[in-house]
Formats: sequence, C-alpha cells, structure tokens
Amino acid sequence: MDDSMEARLVDNAFCMGIKRRNPPAGLVHHSGRGSQCRSLLLGGTLEINGIIPSMGAISSPGDNAVTESLLAIIKLECTNETTFKTRYDTRLTIFDYSEVFYNRMWMSSALGHLSPEELETSMQRLREAA
Repeated sequence: MDDSMEARLVDNAFCMGIKRRNPPAGLVHHSGRGSQCRSLLLGGTLEINGIIPSMGAISSPGDNAVTESLLAIIKLECTNETTFKTRYDTRLTIFDYSEVFYNRMWMSSALGHLSPEELETSMQRLREAA
C-alpha cells in the first residue's frame, strides 16, 4: 500500500513474495495489462528469477475473477463499516487479516477445504517428493 501506483510498488511486492516463497524456475506470473505489470522493472525481476510472464486478454474480465473475489472478501469481512484514522492503521488491519487469518485459517471449498497456507504446504511436499 502506497501513495502512488508506480512500478516499484508492484516490483517490491513481487520481490517480497519471491524471497518468502522461493518459487521454482518456470513459475508463470499472470497479470493484468496495467503499466506497472508491463514495466521494464518488473519484467527484469521476472527474467532474473526464471518466472514466465503471462498477461490477460484485452477486455477479458474473467481473468481477474480470483483477485476480485479475494478483494470482495477483504472488503466484506475486514474493512466494511470501518473508518480508519490513518493509512498505517489501514495497512496494519489488512496485513493482519490477510497474513494471520486468511492465509492461515480461512478454508476455501475451492481449495478442497484447506487454507491457502495448507494448500501451499501440501503442494510443496508433492514437488519435493517428485
């Protein structure tokens, strides 16, 4: 969360994800067509890390369905009917919701009634066993 929508914001978030998750080479990063996602900065980060870029089709709203679904959940369960005093309070609340509750405890029928963290752990075990 930042005051601007510059490419460095997306690149910083992506670098944080790479550092935390250490994805294997060949991972496909699918994004929209915003200028931040088409930036040379992010493109370089993807290339250095062996990540394959993929962009949605023009005028294809279904490409964003998963992200829009997540944002709707965050709005409904985390921020609706809340007035935040500062940007910091907003960031802290959303971070706590996403990292502590959603990723670790929120079970999804689309994920086989697992939390995102449980699914990621099971997928990592499968990769290691192969």
